[in-house]
Amino acid sequence: MRASGPTLISEETVARLAPGSILKVNFPYIVTPSAAELIRHRHIKVSPLPAGSSPEESAAGACASAKVAPSDTDAPNRGESGTLTKTTELNLAGFIESTLLDLSATRRQIESLSLEARDLGFAGVCVNPLFVRQAAKILSGSPVRTVSVCGFPLGASTSRAKAFEAHGAVAHGADEIDMVLALGLFLTGELKAVVNDVREVRRALGPDGLLKVIIEAPLLSPEQIVQASVLALEGGADFIKTGTGFRGPVRPHEVELIRRVVGDRAQIKAAGGIRERKAALSLLAAGADRLGTSRAKDLLEPPSARSARTKKTRSATTPRRNSSRTLNQSLDLAAVDFAGAFFRPAALAPPFSFFSSVI
Repeated sequence: MRASGPTLISEETVARLAPGSILKVNFPYIVTPSAAELIRHRHIKVSPLPAGSSPEESAAGACASAKVAPSDTDAPNRGESGTLTKTTELNLAGFIESTLLDLSATRRQIESLSLEARDLGFAGVCVNPLFVRQAAKILSGSPVRTVSVCGFPLGASTSRAKAFEAHGAVAHGADEIDMVLALGLFLTGELKAVVNDVREVRRALGPDGLLKVIIEAPLLSPEQIVQASVLALEGGADFIKTGTGFRGPVRPHEVELIRRVVGDRAQIKAAGGIRERKAALSLLAAGADRLGTSRAKDLLEPPSARSARTKKTRSATTPRRNSSRTLNQSLDLAAVDFAGAFFRPAALAPPFSFFSSVI
């Protein structure tokens, strides 16, 4: 069983209380920024419940329940020690989102990615909004989810632009949207604006759209990871996603920290630098529910098979070195070729020999 995590005191919970009330909650607890402001304004006191009590036993109503809780079938199958069971290892494909967000991605690549995901039973395919309609058509009738992004990868678009992009992707067939947190506003301390940014995208998705909020954990301190996760929850996130992959790889301790914060109130998507099966399994053991990677097929290979394939590829592609040619000679030839491509003089002499003197 997954731990429920700290009690989350939300704005909605506090709004139901009369000024001067006592809010009894189980400890430990986390207060969202808007709830904290309301508590101060209404002079509400937060008090611990007696040991063994549940939030429902409080006259104040205590903690709001989770908006989306992962089902037992969706959550990785973990033993009591937190390690993954053999079942999870065998069903690894069901936790993977095969991702292609490259700026040079083509329709042929999207088709190949989608067909592969359908054949191998991946959890989803994540593509740019431009290709959502194509991916959704290929995946239609299969359990593979169509995932897209908004405000990607910087998160610096306006809330209206993010919402418009997300709404369009859903209209074209996306089941889930990965939005990037407004990190600049977050680091500036404009926390209400961050929550409102998430809420606007949440509204644009409608009741059926699933929202993941990318917090870019590799750039944040542990305290900031906690705060960003709480803000995403308050805005209506169904998933906390660790990063875009552009700012560094995801680490198991980041996933563990997010899990301690969100408990069963949201799911976690780990993304960024997941290239090997061992890393994937360690992230699932740390608490991830989904893995975003552009190396989806590689994660299904046993380490021995991948090692053998890598060695074979290297031996086939490594060019033979010409030991008779020195580095200086190679640089001189490169300079001549470069200059000739633009000027094509009859004969090339110095100053192109300056490479030799510099080296």
